[in-house]
Order: sequence, then structure tokens, then C-alpha cells
Amino acid sequence: PAPAPAPVLRPRGPEGDAGVRDLLDTTEPSDDNLISGDSGGKVVLQLAMPGEQVANMLANESSGIAWRAGVQLSVVKGAGGVPLLEITGTAVGNSVACYLVQDRLFMMH
Repeated sequence: PAPAPAPVLRPRGPEGDAGVRDLLDTTEPSDDNLISGDSGGKVVLQLAMPGEQVANMLANESSGIAWRAGVQLSVVKGAGGVPLLEITGTAVGNSVACYLVQDRLFMMH
């Protein structure tokens, strides 16, 4: 059987985000789920980028990645001056951001 198509996040409009924050916003903490969106723990993930221009484009507010995933994006320099896209958020938010970054990079080629 063919694999199921990947989910697509779509903005709901000016009144709300793409729904990811709704998934992350739980009203009651759960002991069953050790990694939850409302744990308050922030994780920093750095992704090497092919160039500074690409990193800046992805980190820009107009890309929509940060608000869709509920994370903060910034560009920093790594060892040897390699541009890094720095993602700061929950583990779930960072995972969503990684997917969106990967999708955007794929669509560039």
C-alpha cells in the first residue's frame, strides 16, 4: 500500500495560528505524557544551513515558520562561520519547525 500523505498545516486566518499551538496548549498536565507542549521547558536546536541568505529567509517572520510551530527562530554563526538556524521552543514545537524548514528547503530546489 502507498504511504499516507504528509499532513499539511494551514493558517486559520487572522484570528489564530495554524492549529499547532492548539495542540501544544493543554489545560491539564498529564503524567502519561512526559514531553508535553505546556511543560514550559525550552529546547534550543541548531540546524546548519546552506548559506546565510537561506537561513535569514527561513528565520524571517514572513516565512511563517515560527508562528506556525510556536517557536522562536534566529540566525547565528557556528564553527568556521557556518550559518545556523537556531530554533527555540518546546520539543514538539521544534519538531514541527524542523518539518517546516525541511519542506521549505525541499521546495527551493
